Amino acid sequence: MYEIMLTFAGSVIGDLGYRPAATGTCEIWYALEPLSRGHGYATEAVDALAARVLAQPGIDTVTVTVDEADADGAGVAIRAGFSLAGSDDGVRIFHRLADATDAR
Repeated sequence: MYEIMLTFAGSVIGDLGYRPAATGTCEIWYALEPLSRGHGYATEAVDALAARVLAQPGIDTVTVTVDEADADGAGVAIRAGFSLAGSDDGVRIFHRLADATDAR
């Protein structure tokens, strides 16, 4: 688990992390304090974590699941380079595949 921190203010505004899912796949999760939303902080953090995870050997896909009613969470995933892969039981499933930009 990682903290999302505003370094200029020294305050933690959210967290994110990842866990293995299927072979070659990890799932990212994230949460941000309501007052810190709408500034791109979650998008920046999710993008950076996805790139870091995808650079690991044997990982070629990162997924994010978002409640169908959570438009903001879906927006974060899309802006961080994820594509809608489908939906299941009230959640939308997004994925991001490894490419040359993730091998930083």
